[in-house]
Amino acid sequence: MTERSPTTAQKGKAVIVVARRLDDMRSGSSQYLKTYLEVCHRVGLSTTVVFAPRRSFGNVAWAKIHPDILNLATDIRWGRTIRFRGRYVSTAGEVWWRCIKRIATEISRRLRKTSDIPIPSLLGAPLDRKEADETIAQLSGLDPQVVTAEYSSIAPILSRCANARRVVLLHDLFSLRAQNFRAQGKTPDHVEMSLNDEAARCQAADLIVHASCTELEHFKPALPDAEHVWMRPGVQTMAHHKNPHRDAHAVFVGS
Repeated sequence: MTERSPTTAQKGKAVIVVARRLDDMRSGSSQYLKTYLEVCHRVGLSTTVVFAPRRSFGNVAWAKIHPDILNLATDIRWGRTIRFRGRYVSTAGEVWWRCIKRIATEISRRLRKTSDIPIPSLLGAPLDRKEADETIAQLSGLDPQVVTAEYSSIAPILSRCANARRVVLLHDLFSLRAQNFRAQGKTPDHVEMSLNDEAARCQAADLIVHASCTELEHFKPALPDAEHVWMRPGVQTMAHHKNPHRDAHAVFVGS
């Protein structure tokens, strides 16, 4: 566990549960999470990031958390790990075995020249009962006012957080993602599910925070009892050019 002192007056406690690596900020997923943590920070919530102890490592047995996340988190809880030179190293045999198998698979794929074929992933799969229990146990003593699950795959644990405001941060709707893959003639890179199945995972949520207005429109009819809101994207402020007399030539706005 890593504890940090909040930089602003805190009005309450929040927890966000994740099940993936947070070692870089190059992906949209990490930027959405950063924006959400910034929102929590601005409204005075001290936020603890709780990692699912095994799933969060992916296919590597060690991980480093990006400074942007560390700067916004008041506390980090990652069970079944030890800290070594700023990294979290798993003590779970399952994680190391998965890491070894992935290395062997990559070597085989390169030798067979099949590295362009995607490997089935656990993206979108819910936590098994054992890991869900271990993840919930990490909330012990926190007594948060808000508990957020990142992705619908983590949302089922919200049913065990009865004393908190229960939120799902949806910056990727897996059911819609699968449709988009199929429309392009591709095989989805995650666990497929229907819209109704994904909504069923989020039944315990009071609030659904969407990064996409399109996904909000698709998902709201399937889960009408929850409140649905759109989270405005965070925009990085770029440093001025060294030459103050040089005007900007272009502004790129992408999604």
